[in-house]
Amino acid sequence: MEPNGADITDFLKTIPIICLAALAFVGILKLVFKKSIVFTITAIVTGPILIAAVAGMFMGQFGIEQLVWIFPVVVVVFVGIFYWLASVIKKPLNKITGNMKILAQGDTNVKIGDRDTKGRNEFAEEFRSMKVLVDGLQRMADFASEIGRGKLGNQYELLSDKDILGQSLIEMQRNLRVATEEQENHKQQEKDRAWVSQGLANFGDILRKNDDNIENLSFEIVSNLVKYLDANQGGIFILNDSDDDREILELKACYAFNRRKFSEKEIEPGEGL
Repeated sequence: MEPNGADITDFLKTIPIICLAALAFVGILKLVFKKSIVFTITAIVTGPILIAAVAGMFMGQFGIEQLVWIFPVVVVVFVGIFYWLASVIKKPLNKITGNMKILAQGDTNVKIGDRDTKGRNEFAEEFRSMKVLVDGLQRMADFASEIGRGKLGNQYELLSDKDILGQSLIEMQRNLRVATEEQENHKQQEKDRAWVSQGLANFGDILRKNDDNIENLSFEIVSNLVKYLDANQGGIFILNDSDDDREILELKACYAFNRRKFSEKEIEPGEGL
């Protein structure tokens, strides 16, 4: 049975309605899944479905013998689109999976290109989040390495308020800094005690060896004291009585700039400095 003119007219009026319905469907998807890969996939698949619907109508109106070529065309289009979608989805998924395996091994040598992070779909968002994570882990590794080398003055910026690992590293750095300062103070105190003990032993030995000669005793004391204190010069005065029964300070020994100085000097109490 051949289609009449009215049937063909009704059919041609139906095609725009189907196309408008398909466009409306795609528009609704755009509003609902505006940043999602779901929109891209569904919008692309809508094309072959629309072609298949129109082809079916043609077949119903004009008979399958005249439009039998539409079947292989639709099949090729479907296969091509789904193959393309599979490659589009599979490639980023494989890359994300591979990067996660690398990170799971503790390795931060993950390659994320600029092309991966561009776009507004889920894959681009995943890559952007992964890049932030990789950069943060690398900074943590560098920070921990600096702590291991004893550099405790470096600053670390937390990834967020919930950066537990970063907070733990900062706390470890703070504790190590306190322990190092306490250790240095302890070493200095031990050094000071050893310095005092050694000095007392040295001067006790000087006193024992020169207790019979005030001149030699004075020189040995002042010369060794200047050297031990790492000073430039020094002198030792003895309080004596003068001929007129006045008390005076008499210079007994003088040592300056690694040489013995021979100088005579008397100072009355209260005179000069």
